[in-house]
Amino acid sequence: MAFSKAETHNYTHSTIANYSDLLNSYNRNGIFATNEWKNETNQTEQGALILNVRNSIVYSDRDNAVSFEQTPGQLFNFTIQNCLIKYSNTSEAGFDFDTNTSVTQSLKNQDPLFVNYFAAQMNLRVKQNSPAIGKGSTTVAATVPTDIANVSRTSNPTIGAYQYF
Repeated sequence: MAFSKAETHNYTHSTIANYSDLLNSYNRNGIFATNEWKNETNQTEQGALILNVRNSIVYSDRDNAVSFEQTPGQLFNFTIQNCLIKYSNTSEAGFDFDTNTSVTQSLKNQDPLFVNYFAAQMNLRVKQNSPAIGKGSTTVAATVPTDIANVSRTSNPTIGAYQYF
C-alpha cells in the first residue's frame, strides 16, 4: 500500500562538509533531497518535502554539494537562507541558485576556510578570514543561541556549526 505524507527537514547552523580522496566513485553531495523513495518492500513512494537550510555551510571538494530531485506533481519546497553553498549549476543541483526566490542572503562557491578538514585532524571551525563570519541571520541565530562548543552567537553570527570568536 502506497501513501504520501509531508516531511519537513530543518538544518540550522549546520556544517555539512564532504571531502574524501578515498571515495572518488561517489558524488559526495552534502545534501541530496528528493520526494520519491523506495519503502521497505521496495515499492516507490512519493510525498511532499519541505527542506529548510539556514545559517549553514554545505561544502565539498567536488563541484557541487547540493542536489535536489523533484518528482513532478509532488510538493517540494525549500529555503536556503544565509548559507554558504558549493554549487555548480542548475542541471547538477536541481535548482537555480542565482534567481530562485527560495535562496536568500547566501554565498556561492566561496571557500569557507575551515581550520582543517582532513579526517585525521578534522576541525571544521572557520579561520579568521572566512567569508562565513558575520553572514548569519541574527533572527535564525536566536533560535540556536550557542554553537556546538557552547559559544554565544546572538550577535554577528558565523554561519555553520561553530561561531568564530
